[in-house]
Order: sequence, then structure tokens, then C-alpha cells
Amino acid sequence: MKVQSLILLLFFALTAVAQVPRHEEWDALLREHVHNDGWVNYGGFTRDSARLKTYLDGLSRQIPQTNWTGEDAMAYWINAYNAFTVLLVLRHPGIQSIKDIAPSPGKAGSPWDLPFIKLEGRPYTLNAVEHDHLRKLFPDPRIHAALVCAALSCPRLHNRAYEGSRLNEQLTDLSRAFLADTLRNVIGQRKARLSMIFQWYAADFGGEDGVKHFLKNYGPVAVLPNEYSIRYLEYDWSLNGDF
Repeated sequence: MKVQSLILLLFFALTAVAQVPRHEEWDALLREHVHNDGWVNYGGFTRDSARLKTYLDGLSRQIPQTNWTGEDAMAYWINAYNAFTVLLVLRHPGIQSIKDIAPSPGKAGSPWDLPFIKLEGRPYTLNAVEHDHLRKLFPDPRIHAALVCAALSCPRLHNRAYEGSRLNEQLTDLSRAFLADTLRNVIGQRKARLSMIFQWYAADFGGEDGVKHFLKNYGPVAVLPNEYSIRYLEYDWSLNGDF
């Protein structure tokens, strides 16, 4: 009897480790409170803050494990970044920009360095999620079309959760949509005015030549890389929604 009990305990323990968090609740919240153009109804999220907490608590109980697929792990970290960013904004109602949030009143600092995220009991910052996990472990430049820092010039917040089973398709679609969005990128055959994201993270794209290659693969028009001129648009840090 004891042996059977131990086997059952081991089975359930291994099952718990292998389980990938489900993103249905986040998907439902996004569909309800994010418009197709990416505008975020933070007031709606505020009213549904208990549901958001339930989802984030689920993420917090388990970070990606070694037996997860790379796609499941990427989807986890992208969803975590976007959902915790929404939570951070909700904690500061009435702000005009995420950059209005400081680590403590009267002190300078970055909201992306606030250790307000708890995952498996450890504190994380948004910068840690982006740089130490996503960019470091998954060198795919398409993630920059999916991460949303709550600013108008960020990519639009997609109103569906990311899922490992269709992540490649989602990232491709979002990359094309980001480049086709003339509020954030203006692309022609011989010149472009691009989001500052392409300058800040140029190394992730493989330098300027890599950026041109990215435009060729995902841009709305056929570019001529050998004759291409790139300038960068001013970044608008205004909040990407309202309360």
C-alpha cells in the first residue's frame, strides 16, 4: 500500500512539473478589454482585477521548466510581460504615461526596474523578464512585435493570448502588422521611418543589414536593401489606453 501511495505521489509530482500554465483567462480578458487597434480599456481591466490576479497567480506558481517546448516557454514569458505591465498600470490609476511611475515617490528610476513581479516566490522586474529570459534565451527578433510596454509607440497590444502551439504564426502575423502600422512605421521601397525599437534593439535583428532583411521578410512593400535609407520616428510614451 505504501509503495502504491509513493508511486501515486511521484506521478502527480511529475505531472505538476510537466504542466504548462493555461492562458484562457488572459485570452478572455484581452478580448474583452483590448480593441482591435490595440487601445486598452484599463478601466475594464480594473473592474476585472480579480480575474487578472487569478491568471497572474497561476503564472507565479511555476516558471518554464526544462521539459517545456521552447514555444511554450516563449509564450509564457511574453504573456507574463504584457499581463504584468497591465497590472503595473492598474496600480497607478490616472497616469498619462508608464514613465510617470517611479520606484518610489520623489526618486528617479525606471518602472521596468521595479521588482513587483513574483514568480515562484522570487522577485522579478519587467526588464528581467525581457532581457534575462526572452531576449537571452530566445533570440527571435519577432518578439519585439509582441512585447507591449503600455506606450502608444509600442506595438499594439494583441487582443489574444500567446499559445505555444501557434506562437510561430502569431509572431509572424504580429511582425507584419507592426510594420504595416503607419502610426509606428512608414516603409517604402527605398526608405523608411521606423520605430525606435529597431534602433534600440538593432543587435537583435543583426544590425542595420538585419533590419533591412526583417523589412524584406515582413514589411508591407518590397524593399531594395542595397539602396535603403532608414530614419527613426520619435517615440510617443503616452499611455496606450484610458481608465
